[in-house]
Amino acid sequence: MNRLNETTSGNVDVSNQTFLIVAATIYYHEANYEAVLRILHHADNLEWYKNAIKLFLNWWNKADLEREF
Repeated sequence: MNRLNETTSGNVDVSNQTFLIVAATIYYHEANYEAVLRILHHADNLEWYKNAIKLFLNWWNKADLEREF
């Protein structure tokens, strides 16, 4: 994770869409949603939309669960 954080903290190569998607997926599974949005902000393909929707649905479900308790 330290190396990934170092790699994504500077200028990210936005032409490397595969790296962006993999990094965002790793951050998603680590529950680092701010990093997911920071990474996916540069992407512009179908995989970005899939991950963004997954992220927003996750946040929405957490908000629903918090209201129930």
